[in-house]
Amino acid sequence: MTVKIFAEGKDHKSRPLQFLRLGFQDFFRNGLPAHKQPDIEMCGPRGTAHRDFCNAVKKKTSTFNILLVDSEKPVSAGNTTWQHLKSSDNWDNCGTSDDQCHLMVQATEAWIIADIQALKTFYGGKLEERHVANLGNIGQISPKDLVTALKKATYKVPRKIGTYHKTKHTRELLSLLDVNLVRSKAPHCNLLFRVLEQQLTPL
Repeated sequence: MTVKIFAEGKDHKSRPLQFLRLGFQDFFRNGLPAHKQPDIEMCGPRGTAHRDFCNAVKKKTSTFNILLVDSEKPVSAGNTTWQHLKSSDNWDNCGTSDDQCHLMVQATEAWIIADIQALKTFYGGKLEERHVANLGNIGQISPKDLVTALKKATYKVPRKIGTYHKTKHTRELLSLLDVNLVRSKAPHCNLLFRVLEQQLTPL
């Protein structure tokens, strides 16, 4: 079965959405066999991602469609992904199962901050690791605090790369992440990969 992921992602004049798409493609390539890869559509704002996902589901094709968005807040124990989004955004599940709805808890930065070595590789020797190391359960860190930690850790990085910038740096950082490490620290990321491994058939 083919799989298509409808993901949220912010655009930037110097980093269009298709540039960010490359980062997600690399991330999944690093964690899945080459012959079992999802198609990825970067949709822009989270509401647009949900709309595009629902529109795709209504077409009733053989594709297994997946919505991937930030949770933006902690996911309550016992809540499914759709229950979380119903509570936080009042979104309908469009008649799909929880296997078709996945969350970056609480934001993409949680995946990034899970791999300190990737941060070292990208930002170099001026990275102040103490701001991003030993933060505990990354799923309990708010999006604002995740960004603050990354900006503090990269404050002294030379201007060529500079302080952490979401839309400018996310593509490269996603490409560098150790997927197994991220899966071990982010249960919802692990769940996403388990579903992908089950649903994807060789291209």
